[in-house]
Amino acid sequence: MIRDELKAKLLQLNKADFNLGFPHDDCRKIAEKLSSCEWMKADINTFFHSLWSLSAIDRVVKHNNEELKKDKIWLEKSFFQRFPKYSDAQKIISQEFTPTLYNALKINEELREVLLEIINEELLKRNK
Repeated sequence: MIRDELKAKLLQLNKADFNLGFPHDDCRKIAEKLSSCEWMKADINTFFHSLWSLSAIDRVVKHNNEELKKDKIWLEKSFFQRFPKYSDAQKIISQEFTPTLYNALKINEELREVLLEIINEELLKRNK
């Protein structure tokens, strides 16, 4: 069984992310400043959506071991590790310039780490 504190943290992060909303304006600001980041909004959307779909605990615990291992591999990389082409954007994302995007990335990074911990615990439990 997944620890209650991890479930609570996951719920808290999902709620915070939902309340924050998608950072459309901040992505636009970055694309205007850096032409190399024209498609960043689509990649962020895909990345966030993938995290949100994995954050359904019931779905995760129903995955077989192979699916969990694939999920784990996917979760091992942050957004900027997965999309190094946006390294210039990473340098200008800040609480001041792009506050919604900054907070969304922060929340989703925490979400990714919690999901990784949940999957690691689930795999450990199954392999005992």
